[in-house]
Amino acid sequence: MKNRIYLDDWLVMKPYEKQTASDNFYLKICNDVKKTLIAAKHFNSFQSYLSNEEIDSLCCFLTSYFEDLMSETNIWNSFIRKHHELYKKYLPFYELEDYYDNEINKQDISFLIWYYLSAYLDGEEINAESHFIIHTADQVFDLFEKTWDVAPSNVHLKSFYQLDDKEDNFYIVRNLIDLTFLSTYLFYPDTRVRIQESAQNFILNPDKEEIDDEQFVSQYNELRDNNLFEMHTRLLGLSGKEWVSEILGKNHVLGTSIREISPKVTSVFLYKGQDEDNLFLEHIATGIPFEVIKKSYEKSHLLTEIDAIVYMGIVRWKNEWWFSGLSMQLEHNHDSIMMEKQ
Repeated sequence: MKNRIYLDDWLVMKPYEKQTASDNFYLKICNDVKKTLIAAKHFNSFQSYLSNEEIDSLCCFLTSYFEDLMSETNIWNSFIRKHHELYKKYLPFYELEDYYDNEINKQDISFLIWYYLSAYLDGEEINAESHFIIHTADQVFDLFEKTWDVAPSNVHLKSFYQLDDKEDNFYIVRNLIDLTFLSTYLFYPDTRVRIQESAQNFILNPDKEEIDDEQFVSQYNELRDNNLFEMHTRLLGLSGKEWVSEILGKNHVLGTSIREISPKVTSVFLYKGQDEDNLFLEHIATGIPFEVIKKSYEKSHLLTEIDAIVYMGIVRWKNEWWFSGLSMQLEHNHDSIMMEKQ
């Protein structure tokens, strides 16, 4: 096991790559958490479940919870408030008589340790009230409490979880969903790991046909795009759009629009023409017409032949259909059209 956790390790759970003013402070706390874990009499319990790298990530994970509360990024608070809305209790498992919203709590840290272990041990049952979890949470809580009054707010971090009330670009919202699933500490052991594993399986798949670099990038982006719209978190079973809406807050103007983003439709269409603003498509299987906003599809100039077959992914946002994911123009084939309609 390496002696300390370094800045690069800490930044893995951040939506930015370059160090900010507060990162050194939290990196020191992170290393203090590691020292606390190593010195604890139950450290061998963590070693029996996690690799050295995963233990370092756990330290970053717990410290990120502390930073989240200090910076008011509303990530942890979104979880406990949604849990309370659904189950009339901020957390499962634990007694919460001395629980304080918007502050650090021993029960939070116990839950986060249990959740982290459960995510990494996918399928293996962990007792959330195990002595080693409760004891470690008590010690980490004491460490956080000593610096509660001096810990800085990470203003830069908070800025990534905000959205202009007048935002009308679907891709900005999609980027926020992507950031939430891939670069947010709370989902690090969950959606980030699962998306990375699916990407790894795609890259290493020996049965994958030979494709050029451009096709590889397109198919990889399609895989990632599908995950953003189809995946649900272990925590509360919410989708990416639901988490973004929760983190932005109940009063955000775009909250409803984000929650109402449609499922992604990926299918084959007949090209029926275009005007200045829209592409006109017809879903082959059902005959349903779609108007896809033209500014979302930079290849619109390549569509010149009426009834050309187009494979495309589209998503509805604010009553407009936006291209999302992969597209390709297919050879016109009467038999394939009839099969699709059937």
